[in-house]
Amino acid sequence: MQEPEPTQRHHGRNLLIATSIGALIAGGFMVNASAGQPSAAPAAAGTAVAQLAQPGAELGTANASGDASQAASAGERRVCADGAGWMRLRFAELTLRGSDTVTLAGSSGDTYTLDSTHATGKEFFTRAFNGGCVTVTPKLSQTGSRYSITGYQSGKEALANASVRVAAVGDICGDACNQTAPLVSTMAPAAVITAGDNAYDSGKLSEFNGAYDKNWGKFNSIVHPSPGNHEYKTSGAQGYFDYYQGKGVQTGDRDKGYYSVDVGDWHLVSLNSNISSGAGSAQERWLRADLAASTKPCTMAYWHHARFSSGDHGDSSGTAPLMKALTDFKADVAVWGHDHHYERFAPALSNGTRDTANGIRSFVIGTGGRALYSSRSTSAGPSEVFNNNTYGVGQFDLTSTGYSFSFKPVAGRTFTDSVSGTCHAKGDNPGPTPTPTPTPTSTASPTPGPEGPVQSGATYQLVNAKSGKALDNPGKTTEGAQLVQWTAGNYSNQKFTATRNTDGTYQLKVKNSGLCVSAAPGSTSDGAAVQQRACGSAAEQKWRITASGGGLAAAAQHSGKCLDVSGGSTSDGARIVQNTCDGRSSQQWRFNTAT
Repeated sequence: MQEPEPTQRHHGRNLLIATSIGALIAGGFMVNASAGQPSAAPAAAGTAVAQLAQPGAELGTANASGDASQAASAGERRVCADGAGWMRLRFAELTLRGSDTVTLAGSSGDTYTLDSTHATGKEFFTRAFNGGCVTVTPKLSQTGSRYSITGYQSGKEALANASVRVAAVGDICGDACNQTAPLVSTMAPAAVITAGDNAYDSGKLSEFNGAYDKNWGKFNSIVHPSPGNHEYKTSGAQGYFDYYQGKGVQTGDRDKGYYSVDVGDWHLVSLNSNISSGAGSAQERWLRADLAASTKPCTMAYWHHARFSSGDHGDSSGTAPLMKALTDFKADVAVWGHDHHYERFAPALSNGTRDTANGIRSFVIGTGGRALYSSRSTSAGPSEVFNNNTYGVGQFDLTSTGYSFSFKPVAGRTFTDSVSGTCHAKGDNPGPTPTPTPTPTSTASPTPGPEGPVQSGATYQLVNAKSGKALDNPGKTTEGAQLVQWTAGNYSNQKFTATRNTDGTYQLKVKNSGLCVSAAPGSTSDGAAVQQRACGSAAEQKWRITASGGGLAAAAQHSGKCLDVSGGSTSDGARIVQNTCDGRSSQQWRFNTAT
């Protein structure tokens, strides 16, 4: 009998579009709104965070915006959908400087505040809010801060009852992937995630076009893969990228292979354990920035090499920094492959310590169709269930507060497993809201908070994306010395120790002088000097670090302006200044780990 195809309601890869049904008057401003069914118009690559909605969700259009330069647009707005049980807003633009914020409040009282960490330059949908209206309250004072809301998703049922299904498995085609594909069809999921080794033996394009495409190709409209070590038996995993990108499937850049997507109220992160994933690596820094930018209340990550496994390959210590980043940001679930068995672990930290309050519930689901392994080893992780004689697929039913999981065996096998859990409370923001600036002192030291895009306590060399030259203290140990850029080398005056403050900003201390990177005291002007000064708690020394282009931008808390090279110069000795953040390459810095 032919397997049923996924229904159209689950082909939700792309952002949703709708036709007009009218307008709502809200807070004295006109907010255009409309509602309709999903359509299949893809967003341009790299311009939007993909959002898959719950089955039955509708999309409406809205027109609510604000700009710090326009006093009339700074007021409160409301976006509403008739009869909706929940709503999530679509931001076409969000640019927030300094401590500016946009606070969202559902009609049932749930709130969330957006700050500069969420301003990634991409369109995105927020988390869902209870009820049929969301009130938007901007606090915009910095030049350049603005936002634009162009639509929403909504559902008729109560948010607590709105769920979305995800199928998860790795190590697929193998000899038995014709047995696991029918399980996925029966599940009718909104999304399929794969934990690597999708097409054996070497991930060649011919292997993808063979057994994989025949059995699993039907899910290309909903699959979100990650690569395994067998894909990299072909140089650069070329077959993997050629196949999926040729089918219009998101994979991340070829030299990276990591990316994220939103499914319902969950943020799903596909990582690549075949490339560098150590602390301070490009992937680990991207992961921290990605998690900081997410507004979703729940997070699931997946990759190939299992951090914990009681199988032939055992624990992968190389992926511990990825798991550490995930636990720092209160992620909830991880899915792995590599070992060809099924295993469930209790919530744990990256070192294997069982921790229900802060740990991640993890699964090895290497049962997609490649021959199962027969041996068992010891893992540092808190293993709860192990089975190595059953092919099958994991099924997650995800809500805005948690998940229900079950392992579905192939026909003729009886082993099953199930577990449910609640998402960790992540607070109003991934990082705390900035607090008023205290009086500066020369002896105060920051208290480390949760990790952000860079690691607290780590030492970095900051290399400018435009010039390729390093941030430099020109050999001086005196307070007030002007910082410059200079040809990068192994010099202590080009090394900066980052310490994360409790408000989510960073302090950068020069290794050779013990002084801190500081904008000119009190100045909020473009072109103001960036100097080294005695470390304290002044806002001029607090830098909010966020993803920008191919690197990171650092904005001074007091001014909202970015660390920049004067005039965009590429010459040795060019002054470092603060300028209005606009994403130019001279404001992008690579934080390279240093010792």
